[in-house]
Amino acid sequence: YSLEVSSPGIKRPLKKPADFIRFAGQVTAVKTKDPINGRKRFKGIGRGLDEEGRLALELTDLKETVHIDLDLIDEAKLDPEITF
Repeated sequence: YSLEVSSPGIKRPLKKPADFIRFAGQVTAVKTKDPINGRKRFKGIGRGLDEEGRLALELTDLKETVHIDLDLIDEAKLDPEITF
């Protein structure tokens, strides 16, 4: 018999609403299916879900928070900055 064990890795994909809550406070990269305010790629600090169940993402480049419907998310993953 052979058993292989793996982890989602450092850039763990976020798929379920519980993932966005669990990893609130972490740097998150999000790609949307359709543009929001003229862009489809966002990177910032995940702030969990707002009262309407949307992802609250504090953008690192614009110093503002964007709220993204989970249905509009094509891909989301943790994107920590690693320094050695």
